[in-house]
Amino acid sequence: MNKSVLPAVIALVIGIVGGYFVGSRKEAVGGGGPIASVFGDPITQTDLVSHMRAKQSVTAVIQNQAVPNVRTAGTIGFLAIEDLINQRLVMQLAKDAGVWPDDAAVLKELEVKKEQNPQFVEQLKQTGQSLEQIKYGLRLDLAMENLITKGINVTAADVDKYLKDNPSALIDPARVNMLFVFIKEESAKADVDRALAQGESFAAVASRFNVDPAAREARGQFPERTIADLRKQAPEIAAVVEKTDELRTTDWVKTGDGWAKFYIERKTQEKKVNPDANMKETMRRRLAVSRGQLSNDVAKKLQDRLKEGIKDKQIKIDDETLRKEWERAAERLMQSEKKPAESGGATTPATTPPAGG
Repeated sequence: MNKSVLPAVIALVIGIVGGYFVGSRKEAVGGGGPIASVFGDPITQTDLVSHMRAKQSVTAVIQNQAVPNVRTAGTIGFLAIEDLINQRLVMQLAKDAGVWPDDAAVLKELEVKKEQNPQFVEQLKQTGQSLEQIKYGLRLDLAMENLITKGINVTAADVDKYLKDNPSALIDPARVNMLFVFIKEESAKADVDRALAQGESFAAVASRFNVDPAAREARGQFPERTIADLRKQAPEIAAVVEKTDELRTTDWVKTGDGWAKFYIERKTQEKKVNPDANMKETMRRRLAVSRGQLSNDVAKKLQDRLKEGIKDKQIKIDDETLRKEWERAAERLMQSEKKPAESGGATTPATTPPAGG
């Protein structure tokens, strides 16, 4: 039976700083025509949607390793419906509160993201997202931030005091930019090494030999990492990266279910930074979110809005299969707020209902 907890509103609040909604799909791809074929046998859009509606397992990356057949909390189709419902709730709350961001705010935020990471748009496009989808995700992120920080005033003096009290905030950690090639067959090592020895660029080799199509398309560009994060996430990779100089290639390293080799484009050492206006503005926003999470209970507002929609039957699922999943999850949610009162405990409803069957 479906175990989905509905909805993870706390994740919406916590995830705001990291860009929870960026890349959210605003609309589904229309039509039911072919989207792929296997030896001439077509796979249609209808086939894809039907499969997603029933699929209940995925291959997940856990501790830097691909783990197949991980059970999901409900079908993929139902989890997608939950996401879309949450997005609509955020949009409605933001509009009701007068803090729904306009186009100018979205474009400004896009420029901020691109200044922080020049590859921001391209990296998201490589995951199949269009520019409009990226902007829609930014709009939702801003809406959540605006809800959390409404009525919160963080001044420049507040930022200066925080930086004085927290000097570690002015430390730019050691970072690395690199390319990589990842293979699963040990015999492919020789082919990669031969191509490099013959003078082929590492990017060209990565675009030919990487197992993952997205990595091939990105010509082996590895997302920028701090050395500290790399040590935590993949210590075996960090070990070879740290001992390899810039513009040099690492030895092969066993990682996950294959082997990887890296080309170190650039390494920076930890250093103290002098905060400029952009950095201080970013810090001001983060402080506002931190304070707002304590005083503006957006998670409860979202949960209350959801419960109101359930009670008043204002959240309607027309598809019969998804509707049954929704009704079971909604029933668990409504029952979760009754249990404390029935047991004589606190009557404050839980933010998310327990996963039950």
